[in-house]
Amino acid sequence: MSFFVQSLLNLGHNVLVLIPDKEAIDEWVQEHYPHHEGRYSSYEFVHQSKDYKRFGRFNTALKTLSAWINVKKHLRKIEQQEQHTVDLVFFNWLDSFLANYLSPHILDWYFPYPWAGLYFHPWHMRLYPQKLNPHPSLSEIDAALVSKKCQGITIHDEGILDIYKARLNNKKVVFFPEIADGTAPNPQFDLVAKIKEKAQGRTIVGMIGFMHYKGLNTLIKVARQANPDDFLFVFVGKWSRTGGVSYTPERIQEANEFFDNPPEHCFVHLGFINEGADFNALFSSFDIPYLVYDSFPSSSNNLTKAAIFDKLVMASKGFCVGDDVEKYELGLTIEQGNVEESIKTLYKLQKRTHTLKPRFEEYRKIHSKEVLEDKFSEILP
Repeated sequence: MSFFVQSLLNLGHNVLVLIPDKEAIDEWVQEHYPHHEGRYSSYEFVHQSKDYKRFGRFNTALKTLSAWINVKKHLRKIEQQEQHTVDLVFFNWLDSFLANYLSPHILDWYFPYPWAGLYFHPWHMRLYPQKLNPHPSLSEIDAALVSKKCQGITIHDEGILDIYKARLNNKKVVFFPEIADGTAPNPQFDLVAKIKEKAQGRTIVGMIGFMHYKGLNTLIKVARQANPDDFLFVFVGKWSRTGGVSYTPERIQEANEFFDNPPEHCFVHLGFINEGADFNALFSSFDIPYLVYDSFPSSSNNLTKAAIFDKLVMASKGFCVGDDVEKYELGLTIEQGNVEESIKTLYKLQKRTHTLKPRFEEYRKIHSKEVLEDKFSEILP
């Protein structure tokens, strides 16, 4: 959020922020833009919607429409207070405002403001593009993007940029950077010292963050079958013992048993690590960041982070992450779930028996906050 506000202020716009807790962003603006001359204001706002149960397949669309109406009510009230007119609404998480059967014509009636937004997970464009209509139909998740008030969208997935422009009849579809926190690593972070002590010179293969979609069970199998003299496998992040939505009882049991009694050549720390110096200390301690996600079509700022710290990754083939890894030579890709191929690929990265010429600097640049102003200039009317 702070980078977005910074870019818009630099472009000379007046910025009104609706956010659940405004204290942090207010402090940031006051520190970095003490002379914003009244061009910034913020209001606390909670995303709200009504539940509908009597309209069958239209229930979710009606619930989503009520969220748009809630935003409109807040904006109307603020306009009266500030005596300003809102020229455009930019949704930082547009996903929450899209639904199948959300009519763009009805949306235009209830939400009269021009709008745009960042669409984080346009999964349909990766998972089943061949099943989609040439342009969004009412029954498809992105039907609202046909709205006359929609000025365009921004996405993180470079690989679907052109086909999405065609899908939206050449409406603006702008590639937005997947920005990662590049704070200098904390050299005193105790977990890193423990990892390096345990590694004893072995290659460190690391998984960090929310584990439920990160190919956890495959990495567990890889760790059990790999030579313990060659690798230390690090599992750091949040894990629920009840698993995730797509987890079978067998996968949950496998993960819990592994975490309860990890092999000697594995390091486990279950708990959330905040972005910043500590997170980056852990990430930069990995020799090989493990990005072999399970059926995850979206972008990942861990790939941006790997480029920041000049780390070659192992990633799943295909989708956004895999395509970027191959295009910019940021590591090696494998078919998800293939344990044997995973181990072979780890040795290729360890022994450098590959011909990669990584384009770290180029990838860092296109996913940096420095390009945000140009990107906002593209999407704003």
